[in-house]
This record gives sequence, structure tokens and C-alpha cells, in this order.
Amino acid sequence: MIRHQVVSFIQAILDASFLSLLQHPPAYPILLSISDQIEPELKLTNEVEQLRIPFDTLLREHKKVVAERKEREQASQSGGGGKGDKGDWRKKRKEAFQQASLAVGLYQIEEILL
Repeated sequence: MIRHQVVSFIQAILDASFLSLLQHPPAYPILLSISDQIEPELKLTNEVEQLRIPFDTLLREHKKVVAERKEREQASQSGGGGKGDKGDWRKKRKEAFQQASLAVGLYQIEEILL
């Protein structure tokens, strides 16, 4: 929280006075130091951003599975759900995981049923 506030404060100062700092030669070492500290963070952010799309797919599938599980639990508590329903939801879930694993690419989804 404090780090975010410090970054916001420094960003506001740099935004307001960047052109003045560029015209002031003694500020060059400080600006270079800031640039050296920010550059690795920017590279990391770019690399992590490339992983966002596959993980968004995984997250969507996870939410879907959680919602289906919740529906099954509610159905079993209300007295619904028999032997035929059990095979149905397992088949649907297996198909959903197969589709998700195809869409994810290098990542795989594995499940162990006990």
C-alpha cells in the first residue's frame, strides 16, 4: 500500500516536472537511476502480460467448474440428482476440460477424482 502511494507521488512529480528535469544536467544521474530501476519492472510486466490470455481461459473454465459444482450441491440438497445425472455431469465436465486444454496451448489441465 505504501509502495503504491510512493510510486503515485513520484509519478505525479515526474509528470509535472519532467521537461524541467531534462533541461537540468545535474538531474541526469537521478533520471538514469530511476530508469534503471523501472526498466526491469517494465520487462517483467510485458512478459506477464503475455501469460494473461492463457490464464484468462483457465480462470473462465475454473469459474465454470465451480459454478457447476455449486449447482450439483444445491440439487443434491434439494433431493434432485440420481444415478443418471451423475454420469451426465461427469461427461459434460470431461468435455469442458478437453476443450479448455486445447485452447490453452502449452498448459494442461489435469484432474484426479477420488
